Amino acid sequence: MPRERLLEASLLPLPLAKLGLHLATATGYGIFRDELYYLACAEHPAWGYVDHPPLSILALKVWTAVFGTSLVSLRVPAALLGALTVLLVGLLARRLGGGRGAAQLAMLAALCAPIVLGLGNYYSMNAFDLFFWALAYLLLADVLLAEEPVPLSKWLLLGAVLGLGLQNKISVLWLGAGLGLGLLATSRRRLLATPGPWLCGIVAMAGLLPYVLWNLANGSPTLEFMKNATGEKMARHSALEFARAQLESMGPAFLLALAGALWLFLSPRAKALRPLGVTFAFVWALLAASSTSRPSYATAAYAVAMAAGAVAVFEIAAPRLRLATIAVASVLLVAYGVLAMPSALPVL
Repeated sequence: MPRERLLEASLLPLPLAKLGLHLATATGYGIFRDELYYLACAEHPAWGYVDHPPLSILALKVWTAVFGTSLVSLRVPAALLGALTVLLVGLLARRLGGGRGAAQLAMLAALCAPIVLGLGNYYSMNAFDLFFWALAYLLLADVLLAEEPVPLSKWLLLGAVLGLGLQNKISVLWLGAGLGLGLLATSRRRLLATPGPWLCGIVAMAGLLPYVLWNLANGSPTLEFMKNATGEKMARHSALEFARAQLESMGPAFLLALAGALWLFLSPRAKALRPLGVTFAFVWALLAASSTSRPSYATAAYAVAMAAGAVAVFEIAAPRLRLATIAVASVLLVAYGVLAMPSALPVL
């Protein structure tokens, strides 16, 4: 088997482990209240709903028409999306310049982060959201590393993925805004003089258009929902409390992501990739500055930082200490994931 195929095959065990873990715990605590809401929405297909766009609902409508509404059936899509997200984080580490070890460390972080485990264990738009962000990051890295002029097809593919992401959850707007700021604030700003980024944005916003039109036709219920949620539902917190919640919900993966963000900003190897670092920092700072954002809102943004962090570990650690460093990092990730697992999965 060629070496390239061996390297790609080495990426599969951890995504498969995540898939198996979710399937093994699929029926532990019974149906989750949000799943009942999604099922109710699927009985009334529309271009929008009060608190989210239609993609996850339309996907559920098709899925249940084929496979039924049993508890196991409901959990399979989230489990599959979670496994694919872990794989995308590994591929992203490879695209950022990491080898097989970096890809595996990045995937281990994505596998063991408690909040990622929790979001992958029941049907919701959040499982789709993690997948779309990771895929968009991978395509963005491909754009940034391409020889200039960047082929228009790469920009259009990125725009299509962002558009699908917006059909699922409007928080993908944060990703798009971070990308624009990242291009503007770094040496890659010359890309803004080409049609690619602008066509990417047009394609992405076309994905949001049906939801906007649905809101306009129905009295903008989403804006009312957001106003009521931020004013009456969400618990207020400081930026420091938000950071502490991130550390608790991500565990050691948070520290790996912090290292990755620094690597994207400071490493000479990452010069072409600076917009990725700006994108992650922008989204994180935006949510930290908001006094009503939930810790889970930032979860999707971590894919690129975890991948970059794994690359950074292999780049910075001295060769004679590298094996020990990787071993310690892996043990910390797994140990925290196991200890926090009862808060994310029905394992008790």
